[in-house]
Amino acid sequence: MIAKLKPVLVASPVHRSGTTLLQRLLCSSPDALIFGESLANDLNMLISFLENKKMLLGGQDDWRAKQLDAVLQGDVNEWIPDIVPNKDWVIPNFENAIFQYLKAYADFAKAKKRATWGCKLPAWPTAILLKLLQMMPDARLLYIIRDLESCIRSAKLIGYCQDLNGVQQYAQIWKDHQNHVRHYFPKEQVMMIDYSRLCQEPAQVIYEIEQFAGVTSIDLTVMQHRINNYNRIHEAPPLLTEEERQLLQAINEN
Repeated sequence: MIAKLKPVLVASPVHRSGTTLLQRLLCSSPDALIFGESLANDLNMLISFLENKKMLLGGQDDWRAKQLDAVLQGDVNEWIPDIVPNKDWVIPNFENAIFQYLKAYADFAKAKKRATWGCKLPAWPTAILLKLLQMMPDARLLYIIRDLESCIRSAKLIGYCQDLNGVQQYAQIWKDHQNHVRHYFPKEQVMMIDYSRLCQEPAQVIYEIEQFAGVTSIDLTVMQHRINNYNRIHEAPPLLTEEERQLLQAINEN
């Protein structure tokens, strides 16, 4: 059932990479409604829960279901704290519950005359993101990558990367996440977007986004409205310290 869904997912290696800009661009199309991070986090929780259920119930003996059979036959004098139906009942029903939840978002978007729907999340955990693409083979992923220095400067603006350790952890995630996407994700489902190219060649890149995501008439004037903080304005981000520059240089050389 989940395989029938066709969301457009918007993600990036780290926060402050441009996912909100992509969301704004897509939502400017009369065809699309890209929901925010609450839905993406729900997806993460539900998929993690589903995978945990599969692992928990994946044993060969299916002892919980056997306990249920015994109880239904009148034997209630054993230790039975976790009786459940067999995994062939639990897993499909849980998958259907996830499908119905997501389909409700798709139906909501459709009711607003937006045929294309999805959600966005910066720094989306790649293991879950890959699982989502595997479960929904018609889903599309727009993955935006911004240069590391600009990401860190923007992150510092909102309170991230406040010391060298924070910068190093952030930089490692930036590197690892995009490498994982480049090497392991199904290429036909992923569009890698260079943030700087989007800014320099907006008409061309937006045309490519429209073709990939199946939407039309994205409003290019969205690019003129710069927003990078919670006050909905653009604020100049702080410069890197010399120590931070040296750290980034070392990371880039490895």
